[in-house]
Amino acid sequence: MTYRINPEEMDAHAKKLEDVGQRVNTALGAGDAASNPEAFGLLGIPLMGVCAAAQHMAMNALREASDAALDHVKRVRSWREDVQNNEDDQTALFDGIHNR
Repeated sequence: MTYRINPEEMDAHAKKLEDVGQRVNTALGAGDAASNPEAFGLLGIPLMGVCAAAQHMAMNALREASDAALDHVKRVRSWREDVQNNEDDQTALFDGIHNR
C-alpha cells in the first residue's frame, strides 16, 4: 500500500477551510449586529431580553468555531509545507544517484 500526499489537494482543502471560516465570521458579524437591544425596534427590546442567554451561548459557540477553523487552516498549511520540504529533501538526497 502506498500513500501519496498531493500538495495541490492540500491547498484546495485549506481553501475550503478558509471559506468555512469566512462563513462563520459572517455569522459572527450578524450575531453582533443583532445583539444590540434596539436591533429589532422598540417592540423587540423585551424579546431581546428573553433571547439574550441563548444568543450569548450561540455567539460563544461561533467564536470557538471561528478559532478552530483558523487553527485548522494554519495546521493544514504547515503540514503542506512540511510535506513539500520533505519531498525537496528526499529529491536532493537521491538526485543524481542513478548517474553514478
